[in-house]
Amino acid sequence: MDSAELTAAQVRQLTAFGNEHIKSVLEAKWGVIQETPEARIASIKKWHAELTPDTIAKADRENGAALFKKSCAACHKLYGEGKAIAPDLTGANRSNLEYMLMNIIDPSSVVPKQFTTSVIALKDGRVITGVVVSETEQTLVIQTDKEQLSVARGDVEETKNTGKSLMPDGMLDTLTSEQVRDLFGFMMPRK
Repeated sequence: MDSAELTAAQVRQLTAFGNEHIKSVLEAKWGVIQETPEARIASIKKWHAELTPDTIAKADRENGAALFKKSCAACHKLYGEGKAIAPDLTGANRSNLEYMLMNIIDPSSVVPKQFTTSVIALKDGRVITGVVVSETEQTLVIQTDKEQLSVARGDVEETKNTGKSLMPDGMLDTLTSEQVRDLFGFMMPRK
């Protein structure tokens, strides 16, 4: 099985069976799978109840686009706009509110291998945090939240994969209910 054949939602569904063999195969082939903490589950339920179709229909999509540009486009693309550090959201399961909330509120619960964050300690004392996008015997190419860096392997003291997403937790915490509504109104396909 190729890891690209499964979405994050499908991986979550498969791990919900509680079968350790399935989980270990998925982690080996697909990436990191962690349980969502109770506080985040409560937050997901809260927003799921608040973001009804009627509420989202009242969204100010222009404000949502501005919020996306400010908070999300530094890493994600949507309709060709933004950066490609993290998954392109254009083809994501954006019509599924539960999927959107899970990935925004608990971004590190299910992370494909190609998007897990690594911390690279260099021999000169610098530390780089980002996603390793390619590697050879001579170099590592790391995408940070700001730039792409090429580092000679000989300059690397230690590399540690954190198993976490580069996306920070708490992305919705600083937004008002209206801003969250507008952001989701922009990101979710219009019906």
